[in-house]
Amino acid sequence: MNCWIRQIGGKGLFELDAIDYLVDYYLQAIIPLTAIMRDGGKRQISLLLDTNPGSESIILLVDGERFVSGSASLEFALLPEYIDHPDIQYLRTCGNCRFSAYNPRGEGFFCFRKNKQECDSNLYQRMKSELIPSEITQEFYTCAEFKLK
Repeated sequence: MNCWIRQIGGKGLFELDAIDYLVDYYLQAIIPLTAIMRDGGKRQISLLLDTNPGSESIILLVDGERFVSGSASLEFALLPEYIDHPDIQYLRTCGNCRFSAYNPRGEGFFCFRKNKQECDSNLYQRMKSELIPSEITQEFYTCAEFKLK
């Protein structure tokens, strides 16, 4: 059974078996992002996520040019050290914000902007044993309270 998904900026093909378990997939999404340039300016760019079993590519689209990420993992691809563009300093995303972190217990990616005092250098270690009030978010999301890590 094949199921198509079409939404603004993305498409995908998901193959399900007789009891609706995912057995194969293809997903492509275009995600708008804000890039902070080395000269201090801001630019709207896009992230192209193109994935299927065994293959994933993460590409930045800047003025029609394609820049392949130095990492095939979305977790790392948004980090400044993996961006292969000479003019981009960093991407303004939750993944680069000092108020966010992955949960060490594997429960997702969290935003702590409502509890900024909790965001210190020991946040990740403290999350292993403490329940710190937070919100679930996505690596490529951003809000008005962004602060670079």
